Amino acid sequence: MATLDIVGSFVLGGLLLITVLNLETTLVETSYRNALQLITQESLAELVDLIQYDFRKMGYGVPDPTTSIRTMRSDEIEFLADVDEDGTIDTVRYAVSDTSLARMTPNPNDRLLYRQINGQPREGDAWGVTELGFKYFDANGRETSVPSLVRAVQVSLTLESPYALGDEFIVVSWKGLFRPKNLPH
Repeated sequence: MATLDIVGSFVLGGLLLITVLNLETTLVETSYRNALQLITQESLAELVDLIQYDFRKMGYGVPDPTTSIRTMRSDEIEFLADVDEDGTIDTVRYAVSDTSLARMTPNPNDRLLYRQINGQPREGDAWGVTELGFKYFDANGRETSVPSLVRAVQVSLTLESPYALGDEFIVVSWKGLFRPKNLPH
């Protein structure tokens, strides 16, 4: 009978130990997921602040605001604005690289984000951007491909965490519509 009690104690103790280890693994995984999500959301928030600052200035200080947009593609925009408010018109460009240039992170989907002012050398930052998209709208809210008719720009942005959790990356997205007050209405 005593042997049966000892075996039962070992089995029960083993099950308890397995349960505790499983709980610890779950806690570590949850903690790691939350940290990755926080890092990715903070990157998105900082990037959105930068985009909002630049896009609200679109056309600012430009003598003919209808000439403010120089390049308008679905994945790139170049516009004129006095972004640093020094009285000089600046050229601002946003674009992304292809995935092969963002080798500094283990995420195979991310790209470098280029924010160029006045044709500075192309230096991209690894924010975790996987998608950057633009849509352009006229005064009536219809999509347009004519730069002089643009009155609003929609920006879509998707970021992924730099590191995977298992085989998946944390994904966060944002979409904003800008109606720069410096463009004619």
